[in-house]
Amino acid sequence: MDHRFYRYRRSLVIAPLVLGVLGVAGGCAGGSRQTVVDRPGGQGSPAGSEEPAVAGRANAATFDVSIPDVELRDQHGKRVHFYSDLVQGKTVVVSFFFTSCKTICPSLTAMMAQVQRKLLVAGRSDIQLISISVDPVRDTPTRLKAWSENFSAKPGWVFLTGKKRHVDQVLKALRSFTPDPQDHTPMVLLGNEPRRLWKQVSGLSSADAIADAVLELAGEAVDSASEEPTPEQAPKKASVARGERRYNESAHHYFGDIELQDQNGTTHRLYTDLMRGRVLLVNSFFSTCTGVCPVMARKIRELRKAFPERVGKDFFVLSISVDPEVDTPKRLHEYAKNLHAGPGWYFLTGASENVRAALHKFGMRVEDRENHSNIFLIGNDVTDSWKKVFSLAPTDELVPLLTEVFDTPASMSAPPDGR
Repeated sequence: MDHRFYRYRRSLVIAPLVLGVLGVAGGCAGGSRQTVVDRPGGQGSPAGSEEPAVAGRANAATFDVSIPDVELRDQHGKRVHFYSDLVQGKTVVVSFFFTSCKTICPSLTAMMAQVQRKLLVAGRSDIQLISISVDPVRDTPTRLKAWSENFSAKPGWVFLTGKKRHVDQVLKALRSFTPDPQDHTPMVLLGNEPRRLWKQVSGLSSADAIADAVLELAGEAVDSASEEPTPEQAPKKASVARGERRYNESAHHYFGDIELQDQNGTTHRLYTDLMRGRVLLVNSFFSTCTGVCPVMARKIRELRKAFPERVGKDFFVLSISVDPEVDTPKRLHEYAKNLHAGPGWYFLTGASENVRAALHKFGMRVEDRENHSNIFLIGNDVTDSWKKVFSLAPTDELVPLLTEVFDTPASMSAPPDGR
C-alpha cells in the first residue's frame, strides 16, 4: 500500500489466496484450491518467529535461508548466478510476479519502482532489487524486458527467469514457491546477506514502509529513504479512534477519498465514507455481464445471510463497476433492486478516472471489462487484515474465512501518548 506503516505496534496479516478448481477469466484467480495460510509464502515458516512492528519498522517474519547459486537469466537475456552475482554481500529487496497476472502483480511492481526511487534518493544504489517470475515457462527475457520498461526500472533492479527447475529451487529456498503461479502470495523479502538476516513483509505495504524497512536492515536511519515530505506526507501520530468508527490513518493515506456514486446517486469518499472502521467484501462487476457476475452476486447474498447481525452495521459490500460509462447510478439502482440487495451493499460507479483509480487500489483495474477479476477481497479496516478469496468457492468454505477476518484480534494498541 502506498502509505507509511503505522507508528505503533500492530500485526500484519498477509492476504492469502483461496482459489477454487474452476478456471475463470480474471488474472490470478484460477487454479487449484489450496489451504489458507496465515503467513507469507506458506512454505513452513518457523513458528514463533513473528516480529512485532514498532515505530518506523515494517512487521515481518524473520528467518534464515540457504540460497542456491543456480544460473538464471535477466530481462536482457544475460546469464546470472542468483547467489554469487545478485545476493552475496548485499542488501536486497525481492518480489515475485508473472507478466500475465492482472491483479496484484502490476500494483506490486509499481510499488517496487517507488521503492527504487526512494532508495536512489537516499543514495543507496547499492541495494539490489530483484523481481523473480513465478511463471518461468512463459516469462521469457523478452517479456521481462517489456514488463520492466513499463515500470521504468533503473539499473540495480533485475527481473529474473530461467529453467523452471532452477527458478523453483530459488523460490523454495526463499519460501515463496507455489505449484501454480496463480497462487503466489503478494509478499516481499528483505535480505541482508552479510548478516544472514531475512524478513518477509506484505507486498501490500507502502513504498515508504518497505524503503524504511530495507534501510533499517541495511543499517541506515529509517527516515532517510523519503523525499522532502509535504505536510500531508510527514509522519503523523498513531491512528486513534474518532467517533464510533475506528480511524486507520495509514489505510486512509493509501486508499484516499476518491469520490464514487452509489446506486442511489449518493456521493461517497472511498476511505472515509465507505471503508473506515468496517469489515468489507470488495468485488468488481458490470451490470450487463451475463457470465460470472450474477454468480458472484448470489454468492454475496449468501454470505450476507450468514451474518445477519452484522450486515449494514460493521459488515459492508463494495461492488465496483468496471463499466462506469454504462453503469449509471440509475442503472445500478435497478440492478440492486433486482438482486434485493438491501442495506450495506454499495454498487459503485462514477467518473471513469475515479472508478479506475479505485479499482487500481484494490488490484482490480482492467482494460477490458470482460477480463474483470472473479475474486473477492475481504478485509478488516481496524485490524488491517485482508484476504483474497475465490468468489466461486463453496459458501461453506467462504464463511469461515470471513469469520476469521471478523475475529482477527485488533492488535492496534493505544498510541504512544496514551490517548
